[in-house]
Amino acid sequence: MNIANKLLLSVKNMLRDIILGVNHFIMSSVVIDIFFYNNVRDVEV
Repeated sequence: MNIANKLLLSVKNMLRDIILGVNHFIMSSVVIDIFFYNNVRDVEV
């Protein structure tokens, strides 16, 4: 039972790390897109 709990916990932690990594990647992409969009818009004007 103890081994199963440890395994479940490690899987939970792994999933959490993946989700946090994906969220961080999405947020970074959004920030970069906004940054580049604003720069391009400023250059065009």
